[in-house]
Amino acid sequence: MEDSEELIDSLNQLQLDDQVAIKLDRSSSLKYRGSDDAIQNLTVVASGWGIVPVLQLLRRILKGDLFQIDSCELLWINSSKEDFIYNAEVEKLESEHGSKFSVARVLDVNVESENTMLNPRLIESLPLYESGRVSLIAGDEILKNKFVTAFSERLGYRNENIVTLSM
Repeated sequence: MEDSEELIDSLNQLQLDDQVAIKLDRSSSLKYRGSDDAIQNLTVVASGWGIVPVLQLLRRILKGDLFQIDSCELLWINSSKEDFIYNAEVEKLESEHGSKFSVARVLDVNVESENTMLNPRLIESLPLYESGRVSLIAGDEILKNKFVTAFSERLGYRNENIVTLSM
């Protein structure tokens, strides 16, 4: 009972434009158990079929259904031009939310190869970690492993601020 009273007191003290971060423990393929900071900025990496769930999430996030964000960057990386099959949907999001949503489309024939490193210029183009920033990575295991390493070791992201979608 004390916890619920404490929560009510805290909620009653909120001011206009305050944000609240809530952690839920539901069964789903996307779980964020990161810091208590409100998510303000989102960096997304998608490859292959990973773009499908990412598009579903981005539609809701950019619309403001889940929470309000200040910016969202999508790095959409594939090994062939034909893999950008959802380009019309991504362009629609760009036109509707251009002020806070940007997309970089990258062709990299080695993205799915376990024996190659990510291009350093590609990593440098991604934003450094800051409080309130979360990264989301959706693609095959090789790509996810490469980017989890890059986000944590090169860009300073904490592990709890890196979310991966299993494909």
